[in-house]
Amino acid sequence: YPNIEVGMRAVTGTIDDPVSTNETMEFYNGKWDFNLYLAYLQYNAMSQGLMLTGGMVANPWLHTDLVWDSDVTFTGLAGSWHFLNNDEKVLRMWDPFITAGAFPVDEINQVKFGMESESIPEDKWLYGVQFGTHVNLHDQSRLSAGLAYYHYDNITGERNQPGNDLQDSTAPTFVQKGNTMWDISADGDGTLYGLASEYELLNATVIYDYAGFDPYHVTLTGDLVKNMAFDRDEVNEKFGFDLDDRDFGYQFGVAVGRPGVSEAGN
Repeated sequence: YPNIEVGMRAVTGTIDDPVSTNETMEFYNGKWDFNLYLAYLQYNAMSQGLMLTGGMVANPWLHTDLVWDSDVTFTGLAGSWHFLNNDEKVLRMWDPFITAGAFPVDEINQVKFGMESESIPEDKWLYGVQFGTHVNLHDQSRLSAGLAYYHYDNITGERNQPGNDLQDSTAPTFVQKGNTMWDISADGDGTLYGLASEYELLNATVIYDYAGFDPYHVTLTGDLVKNMAFDRDEVNEKFGFDLDDRDFGYQFGVAVGRPGVSEAGN
């Protein structure tokens, strides 16, 4: 099948860390972790500008590391359509596209609860869509811009009621920093924390790759993100005191060098 691709990639690194493939050699003669990084089935019809991918897939979004770490992968289904692609083998100046995806973030094991209850947490999901374009310029420079919307479903932590731990699974299994967390343990002893806010992110990304100094490139990036679902009153009610708004982020960058490392000295 000429339009079907199957791919796998294995890496070392800590199994429970989704944003790093680094292997820390800290134990004498210790064994390395070895796990799947990518495992996907892809349908490619690039003559029509269409691509569909399912499984553990590479990051499908135009992005910087403001929102997505460079090592993160996604498990689920993603697809993209480049509107102007057709059977004509012509490099077009404008390359508009739309990308969409649905990814399970955390599947809740309903069996362990052993009963039907409205208080049982629901599976966590991420849904995303991005509209954008690449602009191919005459000197092999390229301007890329995208506007994305990421919607997280059932991502907020819920407090346990006295005498049960039904809401334990609403706590994230992996955290880094930067998000407001609140104590969801039944007795408020600080043993379990969940996300305090809903997350619906509006993300604007611009990347300009200037190739006029070939083989060296100058890359300018700008990235803005706002959490449209942040409700200050709702979050403050969970804490019992007033918190500042923390719903906006930005990043600007400049990089100079070769676009790829292919030999010593690059």
